[in-house]
Amino acid sequence: MEVVRHTFGPCAEWAISVECRSPGSASSGRVWTLQSPSGEEASSKTDDLGLEVWPAGKCLCSFLAHHPLIVKHFPNVIELGGGTGLVGILASLLLKATDPGCVVLTDHDPKVLEVLQRNVDANAACATVQELEWRRCSDFQPKQSFRLCLAADVLYASGVVEALANTVAHVLHPDGAFLGCHSIRRTISIDPTTRLPVLDNDDAPFRAFQAALSARGFQWQMLHDSADRHTGNAGAGHGAGPSTREAGNAGSDEAPLVLMAAARNAAALATLTGCQQGS
Repeated sequence: MEVVRHTFGPCAEWAISVECRSPGSASSGRVWTLQSPSGEEASSKTDDLGLEVWPAGKCLCSFLAHHPLIVKHFPNVIELGGGTGLVGILASLLLKATDPGCVVLTDHDPKVLEVLQRNVDANAACATVQELEWRRCSDFQPKQSFRLCLAADVLYASGVVEALANTVAHVLHPDGAFLGCHSIRRTISIDPTTRLPVLDNDDAPFRAFQAALSARGFQWQMLHDSADRHTGNAGAGHGAGPSTREAGNAGSDEAPLVLMAAARNAAALATLTGCQQGS
């Protein structure tokens, strides 16, 4: 683990330092999902994936920093799969929150939650850290529903799609909006006849999530603001100690990133996209 300083915004005016897993200690960059002939995904240990800062999280942070009106128009925020807390901490800073209940960062793994709380404290962010297990989202009973639901790179397997869609529907206010950034993944399937690996042409979990939201009455759209310009960090300042380093730009070999918005009604969706155009 190390502390990495990230900066966001047109003039790199927002600086956040987070404790995270060192790059290279886990798989990153291009991500592939392996499926068996029955369509079931190979099992893998994913509980500690939240300890790493992923490109989609940095992309979503950069997008929010360039369009701060989004959190101002949707001032009650929850982040799903908060991990190191980079996105939620930035949302709290952009909102200039004074009530910790206005920004809630969630995850399900105890170790990740500990790191998440330390990062919130280290950045003096006015936010609350809470446990949220998507498959038991009905157990999560906040005092009020949220106007903005943020998520970055949480669709890592088809098995989480329904639980994630249920959670979004559960926590989001009827007039709220979902905003997410996703790293495009392509599935390698085993052909049942030849037993050879076959690379699918699309991202099945992402496509399934869009369909799951539609089935729950959501409208969704891809945002036209290019994700490409939101993948890097404009470096500024220096680390606070020998275990702190400055975040660099995302490499050119990273998986493609996409930004997606969704809402139950057209007015909320129009408000979010209007914030994008008006920032």
